[in-house]
Amino acid sequence: MKTITLYEPWASWIAAGCKTIETRTHDRFRCLVGSRIAIHAGRAYDHCARAEARRVLAAAGQLVPRAQCRLGQVVCTVEVFDARWLRAADSVAAMCDCRPDLESGFQRFGIFLRDPIAIEGPTVRGRQGIWNW
Repeated sequence: MKTITLYEPWASWIAAGCKTIETRTHDRFRCLVGSRIAIHAGRAYDHCARAEARRVLAAAGQLVPRAQCRLGQVVCTVEVFDARWLRAADSVAAMCDCRPDLESGFQRFGIFLRDPIAIEGPTVRGRQGIWNW
């Protein structure tokens, strides 16, 4: 199964259905549209994630706490149903600021996720990009 690795807590937020757009600065994940993929929680924890998510979410209390994160495990599968360059209106679903920066040209690309199915996946070593689990 095609798999992508994300730092925690982002992976757990996808598994919980809180985060429905995964973002990148490139469009290489476009090929995943129409597929069910696995989400792997990397062994690293993004300590800035909660602050980033709070900037765009009104209900930050719904976020999965660090103690519930499953570092190094496959946490769910999701369906990728769309992919495109993002705009400001996508910020809440992506849980980060998606406004394009016209000055620098920085823009986020997103894959749109639905139907998360949480699983008790094994601890495995993840990889950058798309990999087979």
